[in-house]
Amino acid sequence: MDSTYSALSSLGAPVTLDEFTQIYKSPLAEILDFLGEHLVGRRGAATARSQILSFQATSNLKQPRTDADRAVARLGSTSKACAVYGRELDERLTKSEVTQAKLDRLGRELARKKRLLLLLGVIEAKERVRIGRVEELGRRIASEETPVRGVALEPRRVKQLVLPAPRVSNVKDCLAILHSLSTRSPEDEATRRLRAVVTRRFDDAHVERIMNQCISFARRKSSPRRDSLEAQMRSNEEKSRELQTLVDLSVMLQRLCEAYVASRREFVQCISPALGQSLREEARSARGHVDILRVAIVTPGTETTEESFSILVARACRMHGNVTVRSILDEVEHVLKRSHRRYNLTAHGQRLLQPVAVSKNSDRSSAHERSTAVLLRKADKAVKGRLLADEVEAVFRDSRRVVGIGERSKD
Repeated sequence: MDSTYSALSSLGAPVTLDEFTQIYKSPLAEILDFLGEHLVGRRGAATARSQILSFQATSNLKQPRTDADRAVARLGSTSKACAVYGRELDERLTKSEVTQAKLDRLGRELARKKRLLLLLGVIEAKERVRIGRVEELGRRIASEETPVRGVALEPRRVKQLVLPAPRVSNVKDCLAILHSLSTRSPEDEATRRLRAVVTRRFDDAHVERIMNQCISFARRKSSPRRDSLEAQMRSNEEKSRELQTLVDLSVMLQRLCEAYVASRREFVQCISPALGQSLREEARSARGHVDILRVAIVTPGTETTEESFSILVARACRMHGNVTVRSILDEVEHVLKRSHRRYNLTAHGQRLLQPVAVSKNSDRSSAHERSTAVLLRKADKAVKGRLLADEVEAVFRDSRRVVGIGERSKD
């Protein structure tokens, strides 16, 4: 307290020690201590200012900035603030877009639920109306019900009669009588109800005509249609015959297909390799035929008669390259043997193809059929051999014609 009072007294505080003691004992003690520590007075302030000025004069720090520096600093801070605010704006725009998408989705969901609520309300109203109608109908039925008279629980005793077994003719007669009675009674309950309905809907002038039309139509509908049943029966029979025909045709086609498949398999397995081999042999034999003919035409005739005959025989046998007399003889022998075998095979096939007596044994008949099929194939091959022989003869004729042309050219 003494230090605080001395500090304030030095500053010129107009207060005595007793007054200061009373004030210091009040809640203002802390404030007085704060003032005594921090208030330095005019002299202290002047001393502090002078020290600050001396320190500034002797300091190497940067001097106060100019207006341009301040403007540049303000511009930089403004740019930084603009960038920061721009980023914040982008973030808030992104958040606003997300929020808008959520709002749109919630709006669609709300509209869907409103429509659903409306439909449920309509369905509820319809169900309420239906329940009201059912209740009203139940009340009307209950109001229109009439009490039924009491019926004796014990049935009357009826004498048991032994009736003969009904016959078909009696049943038909009974049905015919009942039908005639129902059609002859124009004033029964159904007719009266029909007349009442027609009278309510039409004039009196048209009642009888419409009644007659309705009765005639009902009689036509109630009468049995024997002609239609017979026509339907005939149609069903015709359809069954057509169906049976189609079934037979399908079975026949199935068997034909199986036969065709078997024949195709046999052709692929047995005949096709032989035909391919023969075609390949013919292709090999046909190579160089035109060259030989061209050489025979172009080459000058310096050969002897024996050489011309050798060339002619080689050309006829479809031999190419450097041929000798021995090779020509071997080829001619081979061709003659092959032709002789083909001739013998053809004759043997013709003898076997003659009709023979049918045996009772099924095995013999099947074997005969197989042998006949084999011989037919052999006969076809023999025919092909004859065709090849005709081709050889045609080659001979061509060679003679070419030789004649060459001799005329030499002359």
